[in-house]
Amino acid sequence: MFSAPSNVSSSSEARTNPILECPSCGALVWESESTGRDPKTKELHFSICCNQGLIKLRPLRQPPPLLEKLLQYIQFCETIRVYNALLAFTSIGAKLDYSVVFGRGSFTFRIQGQTYHRIGSLIPKAGLPPKYLQIYIFDTENENAQSNIKQYDLPQSNEVAGLIVGDMSDTICERDIIRDNHPLYMNLQYPLLFSYGDYGFNTEIFLHLEEGSSRTRKFLSIRQFYASQIQTRLKKKNNTH
Repeated sequence: MFSAPSNVSSSSEARTNPILECPSCGALVWESESTGRDPKTKELHFSICCNQGLIKLRPLRQPPPLLEKLLQYIQFCETIRVYNALLAFTSIGAKLDYSVVFGRGSFTFRIQGQTYHRIGSLIPKAGLPPKYLQIYIFDTENENAQSNIKQYDLPQSNEVAGLIVGDMSDTICERDIIRDNHPLYMNLQYPLLFSYGDYGFNTEIFLHLEEGSSRTRKFLSIRQFYASQIQTRLKKKNNTH
């Protein structure tokens, strides 16, 4: 059992509903979140984190040293959404209903139809500096290889090279729609959280079922994937994070 720090809560609710560690993955959970007890071991079952051990994901890697250092500064953390937006490969797109945007009271954001995620032009307009996705593109015309001409051959033609994985279309320079369940979606949208470009959720992540299980669903759902990821764990256990 995990004992919550004294400054977390000392109320009667905390005493009657203590924080425990899931025996399967080590996630911190409320006792009331239990779905029952194991008939043999009498241990509490928890589905919110790992679905009683059926969900086993690779641990998330620690951020690169520079980013890890920046995360120690409260000023950086308070504006991390702004920094992330400046570095993001994609941005949200939607058809806005402007009839409610400029009304009184709190800001209202209402859309018509479905949201999508946009990838803009891979190269900046003439005379303008690169921004957002464009800063990741390798532009051979602007590369300076004069310092070591023998080691680096200058390009023979003006060309821009970039890699785009999946969801290709003829309108890539105007807008490319990225599906929310694309395995690289989170990396494109949140580069400061997923800085290594690892594959995220996809529809072919197997649940860890016992041999001969009668369960018809064999793959992890997107809800289960992210529900497992957002849990707080004090230590790694059973190859989960």
